[in-house]
Amino acid sequence: MNNRNNIENNHNNKQNHTNEQSQKSLNNKHDKKKFPIKWSPKILFGVIIIVFGLYYVGANYIFLENVDFSKVYTIRVEGDSEGAFISRTINTNYYSKLKEKKDKKSQRKLDFLNNVKIIPEYHVDRPFKNGDIADVEFKYDKKMAKKLKIRIRNTKLKIKIEGLQKVVKNINEAEDLKGFITKISQNTLEKLYDSPAVDADSKLIEYKLLPNIYYKQDNNGHLVFKYFISSNSKHLIKEKQKTSQGFKYINKGKAGISNVYAMEVKDLVLDKNSNITSYREDLFVKTYSSFEEAEEAMRELGYNLLY
Repeated sequence: MNNRNNIENNHNNKQNHTNEQSQKSLNNKHDKKKFPIKWSPKILFGVIIIVFGLYYVGANYIFLENVDFSKVYTIRVEGDSEGAFISRTINTNYYSKLKEKKDKKSQRKLDFLNNVKIIPEYHVDRPFKNGDIADVEFKYDKKMAKKLKIRIRNTKLKIKIEGLQKVVKNINEAEDLKGFITKISQNTLEKLYDSPAVDADSKLIEYKLLPNIYYKQDNNGHLVFKYFISSNSKHLIKEKQKTSQGFKYINKGKAGISNVYAMEVKDLVLDKNSNITSYREDLFVKTYSSFEEAEEAMRELGYNLLY
């Protein structure tokens, strides 16, 4: 009997303990609802770091507009084997497409491209030769790009140098140089007669192409040619005479002033087939009083007669 009572008492005690725990649990839940969780400084700091990180990633990586320099510009190699250089030209199709869209993103790109100085830079320690590889890097205002939220793509390019033309350094490098320079001089003579300074009726200025052509190498080893054109400028001489009614001017004839002008042709460029593709001509580089004086000057300056 006593054992039975003890068993019942133990059961009742366990039941009471369970009820107490349940009540405490309910009270704790009620307290949690009544009093919210307090944020510790560490938790707050962690949340701030996460928010700032998300903003930084969004502002600097996600919400940027891409500008690809390889699509915006075309890189070209210009010049010759003595003075080649790298230049950029704008891809007009790229600009046209941006203007057609007329949205804020496209306008940001246009603002950047139109207002920021963009320069292709490359290292050169000697003149370019065919087969060289040039490393080109676009320099631009990074602060402005960041301000406009622009991400730049392909700022570094490798350009293969090819197709450079050759500057003439020797009279044997091109065929019939005398005939070529003669044609240039004849064209110049025709242009002079087409000038408004020449009056076809009164023949105020007469030009004549002189026969000899001279050449020599300049300081860079390039051939320089000189040919000569003489001019005979004529103007009317008027004499003042007294008459019964006063004074009048009488034409007494024409007086002539003669000069010899040196014209210069240089920087002749050859293609791969040794054909002259371009040259530079400077007119009236020197004036002489006679052709004899011009010839003497050529000898003193080390010029040779071109045969």
